[in-house]
Amino acid sequence: MLTLAELTSDQELIRKLLFCATLLPLVSSIFTLFLGTKWLKKQTGQFAVAAMAMSFVCALYAAFKFTTGDVEPFTWAIPWIPIPGREAGYLYLGLFCDQLTVALMVMVTLISTLVHIYSIGYMEGDKRYERFFCYLSAFTFSMLGIVTANGLMQLFVFWELVGLTSYLLIGFWFEKKGPQQACKKAFVMNRVGDTGFLIGFGILFAQLGGKVLLPATDGGMFDAIAAELGGKAEIMANP
Repeated sequence: MLTLAELTSDQELIRKLLFCATLLPLVSSIFTLFLGTKWLKKQTGQFAVAAMAMSFVCALYAAFKFTTGDVEPFTWAIPWIPIPGREAGYLYLGLFCDQLTVALMVMVTLISTLVHIYSIGYMEGDKRYERFFCYLSAFTFSMLGIVTANGLMQLFVFWELVGLTSYLLIGFWFEKKGPQQACKKAFVMNRVGDTGFLIGFGILFAQLGGKVLLPATDGGMFDAIAAELGGKAEIMANP
């Protein structure tokens, strides 16, 4: 885990780019929620597309710098919530960056930008036009949070946000029977996924205690877990 002072200039630039790429959809969602119906109105779609396009550009440039600048994978984290009496000490917020991170950031922001563009025409004339883009941008922010998560707790928080925002999008036309049924099914399936996630988290917590709350090391979150498990990880890999 690195502090800001320990990051190289390229790593610091990539950190800022990924940070901006992740937060821009959140900013778009908040603006469309509070200003969409009063100020942006029909320009809400264009505003959301512009924010997503900027997010894509940030992610693309970060990927370019990472792949052409011979940058080592890195983890950046800041203390979030203190945990008295636990080995981890804190719950952390931050990001983990490697080749997979930057590739997925580019893919998610590109696809989301295209979906935003398509939605301008698809949702034209809808009475909740602005609210749809609020949900769509929030959904994108949640997915990007999963991509950059540097710890299991942060991963779980954004996993739940993806479930919430997908529920809102699927049931957007809640006055129709079809979307009502669809969002109920999505809610149930998300709870099934949550159950598996929590069972896995419980197993890891039983094995590692508070260490499971630590952020990823420079080798990756799951590499850190495997390293902490030590011989048990080797046994699981070669039963």
